[in-house]
Amino acid sequence: MAAQNCQFNVKVSGKTAQSGTLRPDRRDRKLIAALFIAMAVMMMILSIPLLTRRVPVARDLGAFFLPIRAFYAQCLAKGDCFDWMPQLFGGFFMSGEGQNGTYHPLHWLLYRWLPVDVAFESEILLAFLLLALGLIVFLRRYLSLAGACMGAMLFVFSAIFTHIITNPPSLMTAAQFPWILTAMCLVVERRDLRTQCLASLAIAVLTASQLLLGHPQSTWFALFTEILFAAFLLIQHRLSRNAWIFLLAAPCLAVCLAAVQLLPTYSTLVNSSRAASDLAFKTSYSMPPHAVLGAIAPYLFWNRMPTWLGCYFGSVPLMLTLWWITAHRVHSRRPCNSNETTIEQESSAGWRKARQLSLFAAVLAALALWLAFGSYGKLYYLQTLMPLIGGFRAPARYINLTQLGLALVAAVAFGRLVFLVRQGQAIPRRHLVLPWLGVAASIVLAGWFTVETGGQFAHRFQAEFFSGPLILGAAAVSLSLASRGRRLGLYLLVFVAAADSVLFGLAEPVWPKACWWKTPTYQQYASASFATLDPNAGRLYDNAFDMNRLSLSGYRLMSGYAALMPARQLDYEHVNSLRVAEVAWYRHFVNLKTPMKCPPGLAAPIKGGWCKVPNPLPRARLLADVSVSQNPREDIKHVDIDATALVTHAIALPPSKPGTAALTSDRPGRIAVETIAPTRQLLTVSESYYPGWKVFVDDRPAPIERVNGDFMGCVVPEGRHCVRFEFAPLCLRVGKTISLASLALTVLLTGVVLMRRRSAT
Repeated sequence: MAAQNCQFNVKVSGKTAQSGTLRPDRRDRKLIAALFIAMAVMMMILSIPLLTRRVPVARDLGAFFLPIRAFYAQCLAKGDCFDWMPQLFGGFFMSGEGQNGTYHPLHWLLYRWLPVDVAFESEILLAFLLLALGLIVFLRRYLSLAGACMGAMLFVFSAIFTHIITNPPSLMTAAQFPWILTAMCLVVERRDLRTQCLASLAIAVLTASQLLLGHPQSTWFALFTEILFAAFLLIQHRLSRNAWIFLLAAPCLAVCLAAVQLLPTYSTLVNSSRAASDLAFKTSYSMPPHAVLGAIAPYLFWNRMPTWLGCYFGSVPLMLTLWWITAHRVHSRRPCNSNETTIEQESSAGWRKARQLSLFAAVLAALALWLAFGSYGKLYYLQTLMPLIGGFRAPARYINLTQLGLALVAAVAFGRLVFLVRQGQAIPRRHLVLPWLGVAASIVLAGWFTVETGGQFAHRFQAEFFSGPLILGAAAVSLSLASRGRRLGLYLLVFVAAADSVLFGLAEPVWPKACWWKTPTYQQYASASFATLDPNAGRLYDNAFDMNRLSLSGYRLMSGYAALMPARQLDYEHVNSLRVAEVAWYRHFVNLKTPMKCPPGLAAPIKGGWCKVPNPLPRARLLADVSVSQNPREDIKHVDIDATALVTHAIALPPSKPGTAALTSDRPGRIAVETIAPTRQLLTVSESYYPGWKVFVDDRPAPIERVNGDFMGCVVPEGRHCVRFEFAPLCLRVGKTISLASLALTVLLTGVVLMRRRSAT
């Protein structure tokens, strides 16, 4: 009887070893050790900033995440409100913007008890560790440990995935979904109610954790993968009624647990510049179809399109996938020995599960690639019709799921290859045709592109054009050796995969390299001050990509960089708008080297391109004259802003001289002003208006007013009064209540399940 028809169970440490989770053969231990060493080396590269007390600042890491994480840590240390960040956009709802994950327990622990630089790098490293371990645990349900480790390495350290290191919430969101997939397997495959309930609660908690991280698009990618996997489980198993209930109830509980983040994010979206995005915006950053040529030419489009639009999946995943297309039906013909019960044998049931996993991975990779084409592939238009999810842009980011699918297929192929080498079985040479055709296509493409460019890029000739054929050829040679039963080929595949990840992922020269080499210390990056600019003179307006960095030096900005930027009513290219916003210095770049001329009414640029704004108005002031405006963008240009404020409705104010207003406290989300007014007057504060602000005059609630389009104020009576502004949006209060109640329910359910005796259904 052929080995594929052998069905048996083997006792391991008192438990039955299920097919697909067998303990590795002794001959595979060195191979597994090589895989762990390769991953450890790459983790050491990623750990360089932590070991040297430096911070990665490439792209969004320094331009967005580090400044808001530093503000978050500062608020936790001082006991301030971290929901409202006054340093950017004249003040904005930071918790609602989402990507700071202010209510995630991990973020609270890291940034409350560790220095900012250590916490920032630890957040990134933890994501890589959790993802690698999660993929190994998940794949061990289907593959040997060698195959599981290879699959984890091929995805976690791939050139495509390491490029999202500049978005820590995306990293941590991805780190949790392999654990969710494992819990889904337990819900479906196990039949005892206790295990199913605990696994369902784990799905709910992990999904809530993803939502609390505040990057909805990454959570959608994980959910997309989980929906496909649920369909895969439905085909593979007959789901019981309990399994259906648990799988459907878990996401509902997760939404309730994460309400403290979801409700503020929705509120911020409604009040942001993305509230009315069009189809062109939703399909922006679609991956052009010709980008798939990057799969066999890693540097073909280098510096010709945004890096994360590329399609280089790695040489080893590509070669193993091409081999798997033709060789996945190969079985061992080694006969079963009825007296042999060693663990190195493979059951047909385990082999069937692995093949089914590769089918799921192939479907995931194909669908994700199609969606990544965005406006070119048309399928993405269906997503744009979906509520909320339809507002996501950058369909090219689906390419990460394609990388995941190919890594899983390659893991299955490598696991099968290890078994065939262990059995001493050679694979027919015809099954290597597709991999070598891939190498040939890479050579032809490199030669054609060299001829077409006419030697224009001769100085980068070898590195750019022929790096693809070289690395693909090395992977193909390694695969060929392994296919002939040579164990050396397996080690070479591990080495080529690791070298590929280092060369084209961790050391890729566009910008990931700046995440661990030549990175500054936190103090060096935070000292971006300007000797000519006084932080106390007023706000800055700057449109540079890394403008948020200025907040680390104590500057306050009327501009800023964020995903959900607040919608604005004023035109900040006009001097009056800048003055009422308390802007003292203005800078607008056409590019990073050539500043624009300053708008009319501003002083000539000084060194650095900064223009002085004349007489910025005080942060808090009293006015006795108002004007109703339905178009503040234009009306602000023609009104005497020194004496008159624009409001949304008529306010009766008796004629008088303006009183005085003095700030007594100016903390994040809390502003206190002492006013002395001869008559009833309007108090204006140059803090961005948002529906969540409340105002109290002498501790009594008062109506809040929208003043000068983008700012807030209130009417104060005559005499001396204490006015207090507090940021306490309803969405946040309701979200906290729902999340706390859901957390209590989750803890209660977990306790009840753990106390019950194990029972079968």
